[in-house]
Amino acid sequence: MSQQQGIIKGDTLQRLGSLGFIIGAVILIVANVLLQRPGDPGNTQEVLTTWGNKAGLVALVGFLIAVGNWAIMIGTAGIYRSITASGAAWARLGFYGVIVGTAIGTISNGLFMPTASIAADWLAATGADKAAALSVATALFHVGGVTFTMYILVEWLAIFFLGIGMARSAVYPKWLGWAGL
Repeated sequence: MSQQQGIIKGDTLQRLGSLGFIIGAVILIVANVLLQRPGDPGNTQEVLTTWGNKAGLVALVGFLIAVGNWAIMIGTAGIYRSITASGAAWARLGFYGVIVGTAIGTISNGLFMPTASIAADWLAATGADKAAALSVATALFHVGGVTFTMYILVEWLAIFFLGIGMARSAVYPKWLGWAGL
């Protein structure tokens, strides 16, 4: 017996998925508006100075971005569940990729908080403590940057796989799946 694919009217998971996409998008927009941008993002000391001056806000933004990513992950569960025929394997691979990407993104956003806090300590420190705090904040900043790059790569690969699943399914318009590619 084959399972029919489609969006089931009144399905709670698909409603939560839709709500996840909407809430996640709103949270990510708000978080990105709140985040203070330095003049030169390639200048590590300028970024750390900006973050150190607004350490509490940077920690809040890191948390909001993580929550927004979790909501988007819930949204992809609705897409994954609605595709059960020819695109199901691709959608499953994409959904699992989103889970891995969200985990990596959560780690990356978790590094916002200590980086900003140590940057604030660096700004307040004097003498040898200042150099030590700067080196720790710089190291955390670069580890967070590398982790963020890995998050972007995994997340986009997952979206690519979800797009193939959507393009091969009969549930979503083909152009919507190809737009994800």
